Amino acid sequence: MDEQQQEAFDEHDLETQRSIIRQSFDEIVTDIGIAMRVAHLTFPLGITIPSSGHANITVVSPGDPPDDEWEQASTNVQQVVSKRLGGIRLRSKHLPCTRSSRIRSSIPD
Repeated sequence: MDEQQQEAFDEHDLETQRSIIRQSFDEIVTDIGIAMRVAHLTFPLGITIPSSGHANITVVSPGDPPDDEWEQASTNVQQVVSKRLGGIRLRSKHLPCTRSSRIRSSIPD
């Protein structure tokens, strides 16, 4: 299989995986919530299924939890989603982000 064929195959797999995640999204979110409570992680998570790119899901937190807690939450999410996808190995990619504590209106007074 050449590189172009492999890429097309991977995209098909990704769309299949996203479809499985969409169909069981409520159950996945419930299982993640349970895993978070068991691990005593109390910060909120936002979870979405992208429509493009190379990710199955995207996970964010509006806060800035300590790194060790974020790692545990990420592991929980990976385990829950992996189980739903038949045990495939998932990986995580950390992306830099920031948030503004002050929202500025662009509408003049």
